[in-house]
Amino acid sequence: MDVLVTRSGSAELQDHHLFLSSLPPILLEITLPPAYPLRAAPEIVSFHASGSWMSRSGRLLEKLRAMWQPGEVTLFTWVEWIHSADFLNSMDIIQDGVLRCVIGRGAGH
Repeated sequence: MDVLVTRSGSAELQDHHLFLSSLPPILLEITLPPAYPLRAAPEIVSFHASGSWMSRSGRLLEKLRAMWQPGEVTLFTWVEWIHSADFLNSMDIIQDGVLRCVIGRGAGH
């Protein structure tokens, strides 16, 4: 995967192109309520993207919650959607086949 990292917060933007064979881990802690899957969705307890590379985590969580439909076992779908990196397209993180990541001034020092 081609990645463009841009450092913001300075007079001159610094772009770096990288190629990654895999993305840093995403850790999603969930609990399954007693009514899952018939009447209740999995509950997302915590979310963490290793290295803070994903700035739109709230949007990802919204999309995960929206995938659940009463009576459907959605947990496997969530895992596959994240594992395959298909979520990147739906979050507008990938543009023209390139994963774009902006880091603030002071990050990475």
